[in-house]
Amino acid sequence: MWRNWVLAAGFLLVGIYQFWVLPVWLLPIDPHWGYTLIPIALLSNTYWALLHDTFHGSFHASPRANVVTGRTLAILFGAPFYLLRLGHLLHHGFNRSERERIEVYDDAHVGRWQAALAYYWQLLGGLYVLEFASVFLFLLPRRAILAIVGNAADSKSLLPVMAASLIKPRIMGGLRMDSVLILLVLGSALWAYGAQMWMLILALGARAFFISFADYVYHYGTPLNDTTSGRNLRLPRPLSALLLNFNLHGVHHWQPHIGWHALPATLPKSGLRYAGAMWPALFQQLKGPIPLSRMPSSIPATHQSQPDIGDPSR
Repeated sequence: MWRNWVLAAGFLLVGIYQFWVLPVWLLPIDPHWGYTLIPIALLSNTYWALLHDTFHGSFHASPRANVVTGRTLAILFGAPFYLLRLGHLLHHGFNRSERERIEVYDDAHVGRWQAALAYYWQLLGGLYVLEFASVFLFLLPRRAILAIVGNAADSKSLLPVMAASLIKPRIMGGLRMDSVLILLVLGSALWAYGAQMWMLILALGARAFFISFADYVYHYGTPLNDTTSGRNLRLPRPLSALLLNFNLHGVHHWQPHIGWHALPATLPKSGLRYAGAMWPALFQQLKGPIPLSRMPSSIPATHQSQPDIGDPSR
């Protein structure tokens, strides 16, 4: 689809501008050019929405085009493509199960403050920080990766499942190559910014916040054990288009392989409705983690589907 190629080319040019053109040619002329990093940061979730379509193969009919484009965009995004794709596909497979409900904690075994620290860290930027930090992990030997994941994860975590798939020889090479390229991009950009590197750090910090804060808004407080659930949140049409209709998240979970451009037309066919507006839902997350004992009635766990992640190396 030509619109996807235009968007991908646009974000590629924006990345080149942000990391090299701005610090090398424009900031030496006038530091006020640094303000152009603000709209770039504000487009972080649009960037993610386009990258997301490469995970599901809805960016292009060619699997190779999805992977090549996705890997390129992910390098400039700051996290390896195979990690992002697998994490998202596992989200679809384990959505609202005990392995994938970040705002819910078992109040019979975990204290409120402990749960709150973990939750707010992930909500306010930690999710993106961990995605970026994974590049250092993938440069380690496979045994070290498994050992670190095993020590960091509990029995209900998805991390061991992810690690077992990602350390396969066919994709470890790609992960390591992309990790090196991400570090080269960031390192060369920080060097180019020099004394003004604080501008880039603030811009990437804003990206971390926007990506992390909006990531789970479509599932916060929803009933448990329904892997296909997700909320459609209302936005004015121009903002929905700017977000590549990612706010129609319930429709996406109903038909994950539909591209962003087809989501609005699919909403009436799905039988789903809007579950409220985006802005109140975003701020509702600030109420914090929810005790398991206070969660809405859940459907039986036997209704869970298994994740269809296919071949992670494709």
